[in-house]
Amino acid sequence: MSTRAIQFLTQKQIPFQVVTYDHRQKGAVFASDATGYPLERTVKTLVVNLGEGHFALVLASGDKKLGMKRLAKACSVKRA
Repeated sequence: MSTRAIQFLTQKQIPFQVVTYDHRQKGAVFASDATGYPLERTVKTLVVNLGEGHFALVLASGDKKLGMKRLAKACSVKRA
C-alpha cells in the first residue's frame, strides 16, 4: 500500500509504521481497540463542510472532541 502520506514521509526520511486493521466500524474507539494503541495515540480524520463548497480536513487526537463552533470561528465562517 502506498499513499501520498507514505510517499511524503518516505521522501523526507521520516520514520513511521503503517498499522492496519479490519475496519468493521467507524470511530477512534474501535480503531484503538483493533490496533491495541491507546485512544490518545490514535488520530481521527474528519472532513467538515464549511458551506459554499468549502471543506476543512481536521486531524484530531482520538480522545478529543471537535468543537464545531471553534472550528467555524477559526475558519471565519458562520458554522461548520
